[in-house]
Amino acid sequence: MFADLSSAEKFAALFRGSGLSHGQWHTDRAEPAETIASPASVEDYLNHLTGRVGLGLVPVRPDGTCRFAAIDIDNNEIDHAKVAAEISHRRLPLTVCRSKSGGAHLLMFIAEPGLPASKVREHLRRWAALLGFPSAEIFPKQNAVGNDNLGNWLNAPYFSAERTTRYAVGANGKALTLVEFLASIVFFDEKTYAGDETPPGGSDGLPPCLCRLSETGISEGSRNMGLFNFGVFYRKSDPNHWVEKLDGINREKVFPPVGGRELGSIRQSLRKKDYGYTCTQSPIREFCDRAACLKLQFGIGHRTVAEAEYDHYTVSDLQKVETTPPSYILKVNGRELELSDDDIIDARKFKRAVFTNLDLVIQPTTQAK
Repeated sequence: MFADLSSAEKFAALFRGSGLSHGQWHTDRAEPAETIASPASVEDYLNHLTGRVGLGLVPVRPDGTCRFAAIDIDNNEIDHAKVAAEISHRRLPLTVCRSKSGGAHLLMFIAEPGLPASKVREHLRRWAALLGFPSAEIFPKQNAVGNDNLGNWLNAPYFSAERTTRYAVGANGKALTLVEFLASIVFFDEKTYAGDETPPGGSDGLPPCLCRLSETGISEGSRNMGLFNFGVFYRKSDPNHWVEKLDGINREKVFPPVGGRELGSIRQSLRKKDYGYTCTQSPIREFCDRAACLKLQFGIGHRTVAEAEYDHYTVSDLQKVETTPPSYILKVNGRELELSDDDIIDARKFKRAVFTNLDLVIQPTTQAK
């Protein structure tokens, strides 16, 4: 079916992004991409669907919420049908689309009034890791946009819809027409969604992150940190035999196994008093389920007398977001934390925000009077 005004309006209602800017992609220019500091019009959507000018959209809206978002997998050898089948198996609210480069955009659509961008990004990071793409880019890239930060745009699907190469993949692995795509959307609703985001704790009490690593194995690049966290669990759950159990994980779940000297260094780190789960670092953060872990006997809520009273932490990259009132983004142990001005000024509120969002118990500081 050739795209018309009606289909453009439906497409625009689905891909409702920032009203501050949009992107355009011109196939007849030496530098094809440009950002336009104005909202996309219905005519822009129609031009995209009819193949005149490509359309790029910033998912996060000026109020900090999203109606759509995406996991961007930059791999032009990806098996789209296989990814679609895995998404269906896990009951994740994602639609697989072939991207402009031949990779994949895993699209998430959200019913009004939308979700905060920070929460959307957390969902997408987790799902990307579950699907085996922990390094994939996440759109939106920002928690908020403004006139001084218009945000990053993502190429929309169904450019030149009648003969597009940017199509959605259906449950049968076949390309969907624009009409079929528009009719297939199921909106994410946080109140009712029961998707299989993370596996529950194992019968032996393993936290969800370690359950997942036990299923998939630990590959090179994540071996030391993965083993360290298994060691934390075994030190808590079986302090008399944790070394033997850690060695068993190294033999059976690590590919290739860590050598003797490296393994010795991991054991030495675990013998220190300040050991604990590294929830904010890969490969643990991608599979973290804080709520489930807190309920487990030896999850993140468990602290032995041998452990230090407080967690170590570092802060960096403070950013001010020009919202009303202003908000701030601060990296704590490399992970973004959104804070209010009170959270920044009041040490007690900062400590509470770090604990609530990152599961870190930091040492109290004396509040100036």
